[in-house]
Amino acid sequence: MRQPTELMRSILTNEMAQDIIDWVPPVYGDSYVGLWIFQAIGTLIGEIRGICEALMYETSPATATLLLDQWEDQYGLLRDSSLSVEERRSRIVRKILSRGPCNPVTLAMAVSSALGGVQVEILENVAKNTFAVVLADVVDDVTPAVAVLERMKPAHLIYEFRVAAQTATVTKVGVGIAVTQSEIMEVEVTR
Repeated sequence: MRQPTELMRSILTNEMAQDIIDWVPPVYGDSYVGLWIFQAIGTLIGEIRGICEALMYETSPATATLLLDQWEDQYGLLRDSSLSVEERRSRIVRKILSRGPCNPVTLAMAVSSALGGVQVEILENVAKNTFAVVLADVVDDVTPAVAVLERMKPAHLIYEFRVAAQTATVTKVGVGIAVTQSEIMEVEVTR
């Protein structure tokens, strides 16, 4: 506030109202009714600004709070108010990431998660329209992995499971260094 009066200090408690008074002629500095009007306008503008700033976070389900119900409806999830806001956000994001085709790394992570954390590698083009799902350990039941693969893989691809054999190999490397030095000398013979 420029040139604040005692009445302005007592009435204009809202930051927006204090900004508004700088835009109007200074004759309103002692106007009781005018200052209360600016206070009311400033309060409403402050609320609108707060809503606009909050809406910026609603455009992504990872940060949404007010529109979580709409995000859940959009992705076909049942509303569950017993879950925390973070759990609801996480559910929506998981649903979004589970849709559509994915790259081999994402597919390997999903299969690994379905198998309880077993390390998984996807090898592409092992045969025509075929990729291999290479498991680092033997697994008792691959049914959860099959469900994930059927949901996430492109429809035209075939997959096969393989278990990687862990073998230890010892490699010996010999390193040799040779240093050569050459020097050119000029000899001048005089008679």
